[in-house]
Amino acid sequence: MFVEKTNVSKYIEKLTQTTKILKYKLKTDT
Repeated sequence: MFVEKTNVSKYIEKLTQTTKILKYKLKTDT
């Protein structure tokens, strides 16, 4: 249970970072 929770938070963290990077790239491209 605990391990699953940590994996999910890590995944969400990764997703958030990817979104930030994508938004930044979009911003710089335009």
